[in-house]
Amino acid sequence: MKIAITAIFRSKDECSAKVNQLIQKLAHQSLQEAACLRYELHETNDDKGIFILWEEWRDNKGLAFHNQQPYLQDFKEKIDAYLESPAEVFLHRK
Repeated sequence: MKIAITAIFRSKDECSAKVNQLIQKLAHQSLQEAACLRYELHETNDDKGIFILWEEWRDNKGLAFHNQQPYLQDFKEKIDAYLESPAEVFLHRK
């Protein structure tokens, strides 16, 4: 069963570039994983610092592997300092 995740990040006004950089790095690393089918970042065009990350994983095992990766843990430790509010994460099973 495939798993889709949508995560929404709202950066602090002065931190938009840093949030973009951190998410881009995470996306690049995540796309190297065998179970990662999609890892796309979308940024709003109105310069409001809203980033939407769309992930798709082959199965639960692949997502579990991803959730244990050191680079994801590093991202989670760093990202909150640059966000206006906690990230919103929605999980969908297909």
